[in-house]
Amino acid sequence: MTVVQEDSPSFDCIGFGLAEHIDHINSGQSFDICYSIEENVWRNKRNLQLNIKGIRY
Repeated sequence: MTVVQEDSPSFDCIGFGLAEHIDHINSGQSFDICYSIEENVWRNKRNLQLNIKGIRY
């Protein structure tokens, strides 16, 4: 998914085992995330992504 904080750029994210949060995320309500920053390499293209460890609302 992609997350954005007001007045900030968007960030691509990945999170494993967090499917129970999907309804809240899709509702458009705000939430907090705990994450680590990773370099993602896909088809020789590199970018930064946030690896989500936890979600709180």
